[in-house]
Parts: sequence; structure tokens; C-alpha cells
Amino acid sequence: MENFLGFIWDLIFTRGRVRGPLEVVVQVDGEHLVLLLNNCGKSTLAFAAIKATDASGKDFYPVCDLEVSAKLKRNEEVVCRLDLQELQSSKCQSLMVLDTTGKKWKVPAFDPACCL
Repeated sequence: MENFLGFIWDLIFTRGRVRGPLEVVVQVDGEHLVLLLNNCGKSTLAFAAIKATDASGKDFYPVCDLEVSAKLKRNEEVVCRLDLQELQSSKCQSLMVLDTTGKKWKVPAFDPACCL
């Protein structure tokens, strides 16, 4: 219940604040694609999902180990692990990080070659 109220509070009272930019570093670690998410913005943001696009241009949402609505405070870094096999089986072409307000950040360092 507390998380839900916090989400509503953020939704109402932080709409006007600048969120981001979000800096993303990509690493391959065994069976995982690791995203290091660093909030370089002026305010806290809340993680929503990772959005991916497959070889046919369809969007999907790979499973990651970061909780929805996980808070990422200013200058804070968190780690998000994705199953590399899931990305490979769908021939993932691009990745984006979404926050709970709908803002999107493309993962520029993502190389689709790691998913072929």
C-alpha cells in the first residue's frame, strides 16, 4: 500500500519536474545483458520497464530483475539484468528504458550483434 501511495504522490507532484537524462551503460556478463542506469537528472525518477524491438519491428518487454516503480534518485546508479537468451531468441534490435511517467530513453550503447 505504501508503494502505491508513493507512486500516486510522485504522479501528482512531480509531473512538472525535469526527469533525466538517464545515462545507460551496457555490459554482457555471461547469460545476462547488464544495464547500468545512472540518473543524471535533477529529480528522482521511477523505473517502469525495458521496452525492446525485435527483428520484425514488434515491441516486447523482456523480463528484468529491477522492480517496477523502483526509485532512482539523483546521481544514483542501479543495475538491471536482462536474460541474454530471451533477447537472442527474439533477435532484439533496440532497447529503451521507460519510467512511470511514460518518458523513454534509448539505450545507445546496445549492440544488436550480441543478440544474434
